[in-house]
Amino acid sequence: MISIAFAALAITLPPPASDDLACIVEQVPLALRLEAIQEATSAASGPVQRRLVAIGLDCARRRNWTSAYAANTTMFAVATLLRGDGRDILQREGIPIDVVDRWLDRRFGAGGLERDSLALARELSADLEQGGSPATLLDANLRVLAIYVMASQELIRQAAQAD
Repeated sequence: MISIAFAALAITLPPPASDDLACIVEQVPLALRLEAIQEATSAASGPVQRRLVAIGLDCARRRNWTSAYAANTTMFAVATLLRGDGRDILQREGIPIDVVDRWLDRRFGAGGLERDSLALARELSADLEQGGSPATLLDANLRVLAIYVMASQELIRQAAQAD
C-alpha cells in the first residue's frame, strides 16, 4: 500500500510534526480507514491509496509543505492509521496484541527496518502459535498481522529517528 518511493524517502527525512500528521489523520473517515486495511491486505494499490494521497496533498497545499515533506508525512499518517486499525482488528479476533507489541519492540527497538512484512508476520505467527494462539486464527489474520508489522516498523523507525 505504501509505495517504495515513500518508504525510501522516509528513511532520509525526519519524522513529521504531530500537528502536520493530525492534519491528514483527522481527515480520514472511518469508512476510508477500513477500506485502507482491506486494500492493504489485498496487496493492491488502488483507489484508497489515491484518496489518502489526495488528503495528504490537500494538507500540503494548505500548509505549504515541500513535496518531500508531504510524501513523508502522508506515509506516516497512513502507517499510523493502518497500525491503529490493524490493532483493533487483531484484538477483536483474539490475537494477544501485547505479546505482538513486545515481540516488535524486541525485534525493532533499535529502529531496524526490514522490507518483507509478510515473512516477519509468519515468523511472529509461529512465535504466537508456540505461545498458545491457535494456528487457524493466526493463518486467518496473517495479512492483517503483516500490515500491523509493516506499520509498526515505520512508527518505531520514526521514534528512533526522533531520539
